[in-house]
Amino acid sequence: MRRGDIARPVIRDYDEEALTHDLRAQISHVNIPMYNVGGWYDIFEQGTLDSFTVLQTEGGPRARGNQKLMMGAFGHGALKGDLKYPADAGNLNDGDTIRWFDYWLKGIDNGVMKEPAVRYYVMGDSFDKSAPGNTWRTADSWPPPCTATSYYLTESHTLSTA
Repeated sequence: MRRGDIARPVIRDYDEEALTHDLRAQISHVNIPMYNVGGWYDIFEQGTLDSFTVLQTEGGPRARGNQKLMMGAFGHGALKGDLKYPADAGNLNDGDTIRWFDYWLKGIDNGVMKEPAVRYYVMGDSFDKSAPGNTWRTADSWPPPCTATSYYLTESHTLSTA
């Protein structure tokens, strides 16, 4: 599988009952906009990314192109131990869900659909405030456009692209 590919059900392993409960097999019948929220440490991380991606591109007419995704630095519950991200790293209450529901349920044109479809937190060293990362970014799709870069460990214990 390539990065960003969606795991499709193997039809021979499913009976008709199971197929009726599998989002991947029913995607063209899903006809609602959704605000998909997930965390990088959530046990359902991949499912959240897959749901957003497949609904955004293959869902029913009202679902296709009408999805939002917010991914933050949190898990399925509180993170324990030394791992601590800045307070604005995201949680289930972050994002623009109120604006989302105002738009879709109340018909208030508040600009939420003119904004990028994806908002994601880029994690960095949670102990070093000067380290890269620990910032929010946006993109129009998932995965965001990127260029694969190979890094090599040098004799001086640093990374190099050569």
